[in-house]
Amino acid sequence: PQADAGQQAGKRILFVLATMAVFLFATSLFLVIGYNWQAIPKEAKVAIILRGIAVPHAAGFALRARWGLPLAGDVAHFLGCLVFGSGIWLVAQAWQISGRFPDGMLWWALGVLPVAMARSNLLFHFLLTGLLAVWCLVEIVMTGGPSDTAIFGWNGFPRGAYLLPLLALPGFYWAYRERSFLLLGLYVPLVAWWCSLQALA
Repeated sequence: PQADAGQQAGKRILFVLATMAVFLFATSLFLVIGYNWQAIPKEAKVAIILRGIAVPHAAGFALRARWGLPLAGDVAHFLGCLVFGSGIWLVAQAWQISGRFPDGMLWWALGVLPVAMARSNLLFHFLLTGLLAVWCLVEIVMTGGPSDTAIFGWNGFPRGAYLLPLLALPGFYWAYRERSFLLLGLYVPLVAWWCSLQALA
């Protein structure tokens, strides 16, 4: 039992270190691409982003299904989620697509949501709840731009990030299914954060 516990602890430490390494690698990659971004043709920019999303996720599936390395697969999927988020702004900049910053955060969270539901790893739920928390903040306190009339159809209705309960519902289901108090400890504060921000709506 002690040997098994030590082995599990070693796997967790290795996973944390690998995740940090992937995060630093993604950051350095974005800096290199951003430095030469203006010199890259638009079509090549889109191809780079799409490949940067597809390759890590494909590697994640292969690592888990073919080689039996689920933690390494999760690290690869995490890199794909980071590239997806950066790709939203990079593609918008390449094609000069105007939009509201909160919408970009929401689309990023929507892209992470299916990965978080497919994988029970706490890392993806931590990323998802973090993105949703930032989205709630900027959506509610950001001045200017349209309100949530696209959802409710009421002119002048305050911005309240009213999609948050719906987006958090799968997380509560997953926490109930896995009997995980750690997952519950992520989504309960998220909903509490959203409720507290309603005073600023």
